[in-house]
Amino acid sequence: MGYSKKVSPPLSPPALPQTRFFTKGLHMFYSVRIASLLILFGLTCACSPKTRSPSNLHAPEASPIRTSHRDYGTWQSSMFGGGGYLQNIVPAPSNPSILYCYVDVGGAYRSEDTGLTWRMLHGGLPPGDGYYSVRGLDVHPDNPDWVLIAVGNQWSPRKGVFLSQDGGQTWSLVLDAQVYGNEAFRSTGFIFARDGKGRLHFASAGDGIWVSEDHGLTWSLRGLEGKNITDLTFADDGRGWACAHPWTPHRTSALEGGFFFSRDHGENWTALEGPAPDELVLAPDGALVGIFAASRLLRSEDDGVTWHEYAEGLPINPEAAKGYTSESRFRALTTGPDFLLLGSSRGTIYRRGTGEEAWRKIERESVTEIVEGEPWWGRLQPGVWPHFGAAMGSLTVMPGQPDHWWFTDWYSAYETRDAGKNWVQRIDGIEVTVIHHILANPADPARIHVGMADNAYAQSTDGGVRYDTPKKTFSNVKMLAVSPALPGRLYGVGDARAEWRAEKVWVSTDSGATWWAAPMQGLPPREHHSMNSIAVHAQNPYEVVLGLSGKVADGGGIYRSLDGGRSFEPVNEGLEEEENLFRHEIWSIGPELAMSQSGQLVLASHDTGRIHYHDGQRWHRSQFQPGGAPRYLTSAGEDFFIASREGGLLKSTDGGRTWNAILDGEVLVVAADARQPGLIAAATAQELKISRDGGKTWSEHPLPPQGQVRTLSFGGPRLHAGTAGGGIFWMAHNPSGLATLQAGEIGLGLLPVRETLEARLPDLADPSFTAEATVDQHWTRWSGQGNSEKAWSEASADPTGGSLVLRTLEGPVNSSVGYLFPAVDNSFKLALAWKADGSETTEVQIALRSYREKEQIHWQTLHRSTGSALEWAWIEREVRLAEGADRGEIVVVLTGEGSVWVDALSASIPPQIFGNPQK
Repeated sequence: MGYSKKVSPPLSPPALPQTRFFTKGLHMFYSVRIASLLILFGLTCACSPKTRSPSNLHAPEASPIRTSHRDYGTWQSSMFGGGGYLQNIVPAPSNPSILYCYVDVGGAYRSEDTGLTWRMLHGGLPPGDGYYSVRGLDVHPDNPDWVLIAVGNQWSPRKGVFLSQDGGQTWSLVLDAQVYGNEAFRSTGFIFARDGKGRLHFASAGDGIWVSEDHGLTWSLRGLEGKNITDLTFADDGRGWACAHPWTPHRTSALEGGFFFSRDHGENWTALEGPAPDELVLAPDGALVGIFAASRLLRSEDDGVTWHEYAEGLPINPEAAKGYTSESRFRALTTGPDFLLLGSSRGTIYRRGTGEEAWRKIERESVTEIVEGEPWWGRLQPGVWPHFGAAMGSLTVMPGQPDHWWFTDWYSAYETRDAGKNWVQRIDGIEVTVIHHILANPADPARIHVGMADNAYAQSTDGGVRYDTPKKTFSNVKMLAVSPALPGRLYGVGDARAEWRAEKVWVSTDSGATWWAAPMQGLPPREHHSMNSIAVHAQNPYEVVLGLSGKVADGGGIYRSLDGGRSFEPVNEGLEEEENLFRHEIWSIGPELAMSQSGQLVLASHDTGRIHYHDGQRWHRSQFQPGGAPRYLTSAGEDFFIASREGGLLKSTDGGRTWNAILDGEVLVVAADARQPGLIAAATAQELKISRDGGKTWSEHPLPPQGQVRTLSFGGPRLHAGTAGGGIFWMAHNPSGLATLQAGEIGLGLLPVRETLEARLPDLADPSFTAEATVDQHWTRWSGQGNSEKAWSEASADPTGGSLVLRTLEGPVNSSVGYLFPAVDNSFKLALAWKADGSETTEVQIALRSYREKEQIHWQTLHRSTGSALEWAWIEREVRLAEGADRGEIVVVLTGEGSVWVDALSASIPPQIFGNPQK
């Protein structure tokens, strides 16, 4: 957001009360809080006359675990931080302490303390998909509570522009228009802009440009229909520019691009030749500056008719700019009073003052990444992929404060008050993750497991107040499963290559801290199947069942493993060969396969609309017709529950043979608690309903402010909810849920297995590099480009010996060193220490290579990073050579200019994670 984007209009809206709902006093806050808890714990109006309310319930004391900016009445927003794509920081012109921001899939937020804390604003929007995909936001110049947002996405019916006159508490639709909050160019440009007359303009995706003379109450069309408009810019003298980029939304006709100019405050538009900039600003000296194709900086002194290069001092590289995160990819451009700022998609910011001959890189001195008082899981640290500035979305210079800047990126927002020297993360209260599944550990209600998009997996050990994630191994976990007989062993189905598909079984034996890829022997090729449903036996924790997408005749259906995921066999007897039972897409639909405590299986297919049960030998189709497509299947004890949008909530007490409707109407998600028989929660698009007597009577409660609940789980005295873009929430469903919860130790998730394989280790000579001869005799250097050397170094990561160093001699290189060893036919754990010194583009890769008859047959990357890492970092991975390999090689690759050190190399036999348990 730059100065040239905002012009104070002369018009004012009708007088409005100045709502201050974020900073209520503690007395009022806790009074409302206690009242809501009284309602929650039984003093409610129920859906059935049979509902009883306890007469002796006393209001509990307010708990110190609750924080005001995360408190939404019944619900509390859990602390995690990350996910979504933060689009922009928008300061209120009339009150600089009030900021707004918006997200591609996670709604809008407001801060009343200059970004220290944030609260969700989208709870007042209608429920349903598309309302939380925000592409633009505007704040009235004279009233900080007068806010407009443009919402919609490509997978739901059109939405439009919504107006709030009370700071985001309530919203009303003021313009029906097509908006794509998640379109390809969502990180560039602004679709709200004010002209020199103070009028507000809005650019839709295909419906044209609209203008409002009353700050968004009413609108009139000004043309450019059929264009995917991504950026609007106006000057005070009547000039205006509209940038559009061709794009084809999902199941919709293509939208056109183009670059357009107006001389009369947007009343009429004419096309200019050439492509449109990705993002455009009016520089302080009156010229135009634009980013083109994310890789070029151009300047125009004739209103965009002709352009010339303006990239002096920048790392221009069109090939490198094709990656979403690159020092040569530019997506953020803004203006200050006498300078321009440009941001790369790797967090680097460049500044160019008026009249200066080149861009100057701003050297950072520090980055502080703290969420609610604790280090952020994605903070900058050696050996971890850097999230800071990844795919930068926008830059903002605060009005009247030329050294006070903000930027947003894929995960976060950062603030500097000293012109880019020191940055502080500011996302306390912003939660925009998409949650696939929540699972409370049956052995400890304070330990909550979460499968999500982008960040894969997170765990809470305090009953859902705060979540953390281990080092990233994958990107999506669709569903999780854990047996109460072995609560430290956790199963998940997720992606294998950062794709939007659950195609692999992952196993953790330490309750989610580390994950291992299951061998999955006996499953069909994963390229054609997804496995969105998984269940584990309550008494036999190595017995796992999967539901695979695709026709049964083509390898889809149900598969069972009795050795913890090492091997699987089909369990499809009785199923029709041509049926496609399980969903292939990872989104929206919940589990379609469930197992009771005794091991009975039920499947509820969304695609076929049919229910099947397994009698221990074969599958049978239930004669019950659910009346709609099942959306979510779960079990508790020996009971099964199905949520159906059209058929309500169904319950079976006989293993899926017969079903009864226990709640009418639209039900999207269901949870039931085996530890508290009769406790059920059901979410509709409008509200949450809770039953404590097995579905005979129900009480009504609000949904979390995000709406779009995708998953629910009971964890002792709390209910946990995962949303489609608003993160995770928890609520206390009885008074003890307000007390502090802390998880205990669960123990290792391993059982003794019958296999006694003669495991072998690779023969590694002098793994501590105590002798210089080790480097010469056992490590081979290869150079594909440039001049490098391998050498012994006195630097050491362990108390003995030195290390191996590979370093450049003259300029950049593409070079490697490798250690060959005879093949072993079992898995082993490989560990080593490394560090690196180089430029921001220097890349280090550490890998395991498999050979057969001198030909490389497999390459497994163990680590990959760019830039310097001057402290020793450790890698520890379980690995296995490719089948049929006759040699293996540990490889260290250096690309660019600098040095990489390796030390403390070791191999060990890991615990037997998979196998047939001993009887």
